[in-house]
Amino acid sequence: MLTVVTSFGPEGYELYGKKFVETFKQFWPPDVGLICAWEGPCPDTALNGFDLLETEPFKSFLERHKNDPVINGTKEALPAVWAAKARRIGYSFRHDAYKFSRKVFAVAAATKYLEGGRLFWIDADVTTNRPVPKQLLHRLLPDTISLCYLKRRDYHSELGFVGYNLHRKEARGFIAAYQNQYASDAFLKDQHWDDCNQFDYLVSKLSPTTKPILHARNMQPFDDSILGDYMTHNKGRRKAA
Repeated sequence: MLTVVTSFGPEGYELYGKKFVETFKQFWPPDVGLICAWEGPCPDTALNGFDLLETEPFKSFLERHKNDPVINGTKEALPAVWAAKARRIGYSFRHDAYKFSRKVFAVAAATKYLEGGRLFWIDADVTTNRPVPKQLLHRLLPDTISLCYLKRRDYHSELGFVGYNLHRKEARGFIAAYQNQYASDAFLKDQHWDDCNQFDYLVSKLSPTTKPILHARNMQPFDDSILGDYMTHNKGRRKAA
């Protein structure tokens, strides 16, 4: 069983999420499931998924930190250390746990609907451009591997695409530990609080069986990998375009 999960808020759905869903339906095999995690009212009754804002422990996490500028990345506080650029602009994405924890909670919530199979997280600002073969997904995440992802050299991983083999206990254990970093506020003990750095911290700590997705460019590893033959990651300024 192959399943894809993504998430978006109301503005994100209109800006790029709707295009994600449209191109997914057009180019992905019909027996690959799609679970969407929206926020608030469902933007389209044809979507399969859930309101992320009503899931626990995410709901409690948001309530606990919604008015905290430190957790929203707009105020520096030890042990977090901001980069010079972040200080200049008054915002550090590496410390905006309030925003970047969403995909972590979405993946964990999606696993509750799945007994097994392979679950692939894909950012909602990705568009699919041509038919995606199921063989590609099995090749990226073989039976003997728990996680596949876009590892980068001397920089945090790119998590626009991550595969979790739910047939393997260590994959589910990793997802649970990943969620707990935010649910228990354990991330506060680390230098960086975004989802990418937290992912890398846990890979180093738990040592799950992983398979990096090969690429040659740190700047756009998604598009530079085999994924770019089928999809485009519309990061940053690309979203509006």
